[in-house]
Amino acid sequence: MNSLLCCQDFSALKFDQLLDIVDMTNRFRLFGRNFFGHSSNELILSLEKQTVSYFKRYHSERMEELRMFLENECFTICPVSQQFTIFDLQDFSFLEESRKQKTDLVGSPKDAVAEQSGFVPIPANFVNPFATAELKSRRQSQRNSRSVDEVEEANMENGSLDKQEEIEATPNLCNTALTLLRFFGRYIRMTSLLPSIADYSVPALTQLFEYFFYS
Repeated sequence: MNSLLCCQDFSALKFDQLLDIVDMTNRFRLFGRNFFGHSSNELILSLEKQTVSYFKRYHSERMEELRMFLENECFTICPVSQQFTIFDLQDFSFLEESRKQKTDLVGSPKDAVAEQSGFVPIPANFVNPFATAELKSRRQSQRNSRSVDEVEEANMENGSLDKQEEIEATPNLCNTALTLLRFFGRYIRMTSLLPSIADYSVPALTQLFEYFFYS
């Protein structure tokens, strides 16, 4: 697997495709560490190198996209529902999934065995983490995936109030701010999957915010 990562060109991948690769590599590494006591250090180094290279280019493109939003749309009003939260954006849905996974893993009896032996035996009820990866990825992308377009459509259909009353009663965000939130969600998700790139992703998040704020 390390050879595959080293030889691949990630530049043509979409961001979600890269996240799938990082997630699958993490599963592979966790499987090797838990059941075979292998740390897979070389695999992680290869993944970090490829991911950092991709992330630098991706961030440059997102900065350019943000610049275009600021120049062309700037603070164009986008009505949202009263109950709108960042979890209505698909890019943040992973946070709820991560929270549930951490809750399920608290107090696992396997931890003590793993600390003593360095690995644990494969149980009889073992579930293949690689076979379920694609299914989980699809469920996650579908969960809480209400786009801003859907929010706008829902508000347009609710036309019982006149336009002025609707503007006063409905919270408003600007398209550029929503785009910025999406970028934040993608960067945070990447960092949660591969914490070692925080040296690059955290300054990138700050740069995005400062560019938006001071513009």
